[in-house]
Amino acid sequence: MSLSLDISKFIDKTTKNADAKVRVICLDLLTGIVMKTPVDTGRARANWQASIGAPTMTQLETLDKGGEQTISASQDAVSQAPGNVFWITNNLPYIASLEYGLYSDGPKTIGGFSRQAPKGMARLTIDEVTRRLR
Repeated sequence: MSLSLDISKFIDKTTKNADAKVRVICLDLLTGIVMKTPVDTGRARANWQASIGAPTMTQLETLDKGGEQTISASQDAVSQAPGNVFWITNNLPYIASLEYGLYSDGPKTIGGFSRQAPKGMARLTIDEVTRRLR
């Protein structure tokens, strides 16, 4: 009986530790991406949305130059991340231009290129978090 209780306690503790690590990783990813997003009006930063199970398909009219509101609004999804698919999405039409550094097409700007984040936000953050996990 004692051995089974010890094993149950070990499993419970290990599961709690793993869940906590998943939440930290998700929060690190979200925070890194949001804070690396270039700021002009704050709309690109405000449109990073975390969700569970499926990506969010909306665009927000919100502005968040500092990023704190965006990160705070995602806490519910972060808390539900263990055992679920955690999504971080941004549906603005120019977010890919910001991420991949697309310049312009003749006299028209494709939109979104930023000297503030020439190497992107998401790719850079994923690389950083992955390196820390190793």
